Amino acid sequence: MVYVFISHSKKDRELVRIIDLNFRSVGITPLFMEFMPESKPPYKKIENNVNISSAIFLFLTQNVKSSDFTQNWISFEVGLAKKANKPLFVVEDVNSKVHFPVAYLTDYILYEATQIEDWQNIQRILQNVNQAIENNKLILGFTIGGAVLGALADEKDRVGGGLIGGFAGLTLGGILTSLNAVAKVSSVRVRCPNSKCGIEFNYYSKFKKFQCPSCRTELQFVM
Repeated sequence: MVYVFISHSKKDRELVRIIDLNFRSVGITPLFMEFMPESKPPYKKIENNVNISSAIFLFLTQNVKSSDFTQNWISFEVGLAKKANKPLFVVEDVNSKVHFPVAYLTDYILYEATQIEDWQNIQRILQNVNQAIENNKLILGFTIGGAVLGALADEKDRVGGGLIGGFAGLTLGGILTSLNAVAKVSSVRVRCPNSKCGIEFNYYSKFKKFQCPSCRTELQFVM
């Protein structure tokens, strides 16, 4: 089962319902903390859920800034994503942008929450995340298979068997998509020009003008 951790405000109940529907429709289980059993201390459960997730999706809304409590927990979740080296997708409604700089992210989705085609685009991104995970499982399987072949080879041919198996795994690894390069659906690679920021991320949107999600510098480019 593929899990994706959802960082959000619990006040966005309708958005949570839509997220749950869209993620499950492509075979991904979203993890919402308010649906999980309480734990003491609470950060332990959050840390565990981030660790078992293949990616983190942060949905920025006005409710995110409604309380210091929510802002602090979201910042904590972003930090956990960075520590675990997990892809972090910041998702923001172009009609309700929030001044909430995110220190770490790998992908930025600017969408219109009321547009079905934008949700369909998010589904396509999720399908690529899912596919990348399956590809990584295949890479791991062939790599392990190569190691087993090497171990089962006769002592005389042990080195050759190991090299053949390892080469098969590495070759597939070079061909198949890795999780560090997921979700290349209609995206462009962006590097913030702000000398104090310089963060790089994949950008998914039809909008040419937007703000850097990390430092909120105004950006514009030709698609």
